[in-house]
Amino acid sequence: MIFSEKAQSVEWYVRNFDMARAVSEGWFIEYDCGTGARLRGCGGKSDLDAWWHVAQAAARGSAYHCAALAELAPDERLALEVYCGPTGTPPL
Repeated sequence: MIFSEKAQSVEWYVRNFDMARAVSEGWFIEYDCGTGARLRGCGGKSDLDAWWHVAQAAARGSAYHCAALAELAPDERLALEVYCGPTGTPPL
């Protein structure tokens, strides 16, 4: 898949983000007008477990997980990539 096709797919997921799917995978995005979007673990998973799960899936090319990364506040995204390594997904 060339980047422009991947970007279009990510944009579709951003507009149609499925929080129920995220929760079923053990994570969710917490929105706060003061700090921006944060990735959180749920269902027994820690925040770091959630970071690893989403970062690894995005690095493998999952448009859904790339869209989740695109939702995050810049400082959350930076912290995730410092901890988990580069995802190879540019911010939108």
